[in-house]
This record gives sequence, structure tokens and C-alpha cells, in this order.
Amino acid sequence: MRRAKTNNTAVAKRNLNHALANVCQDPDCEIHHPSVIEDSAERRTAMAWYFAGAVAALEANKIHNDKALANLAEAIKEVG
Repeated sequence: MRRAKTNNTAVAKRNLNHALANVCQDPDCEIHHPSVIEDSAERRTAMAWYFAGAVAALEANKIHNDKALANLAEAIKEVG
């Protein structure tokens, strides 16, 4: 069996850390700008993962957001 020259786990970890760091200044970054990917199928797949991540993030924060909105509504009632 032939082994890859790079460790896929290390690549995945590096890409995740890059995505989460949010300090990318590269306009051609395929992680932050999947629209720059030239191959149509790869671009669509990347965009699907990008949107899936955004939806997952919103869902993960739903409980916090609902609680924050309830607290804000209570504070508004007390003021008004």
C-alpha cells in the first residue's frame, strides 16, 4: 500500500485552524473564498460544506440566542 507524502490529519487540522483564526488576508484562499475554486464540481462541493458549516453554527448557538432574546425582552419590559 502506498502512503501519501503528507498526513491527512495534519492537513485537516491546519485547515481547521486557518478557518477558525479568521485572520486570512489571501483573496485566493479557497477556505474563506470557495468561489475562487475553478473546477465547478469542487466549487459547488466547497460551497455546500461552507453553508453547512454556517447552518451548523447557527443551530449550535440557537439556545444561547433564544435565551439572550428572552433576557432582552424582559429588560425592555422592566424599562417600559
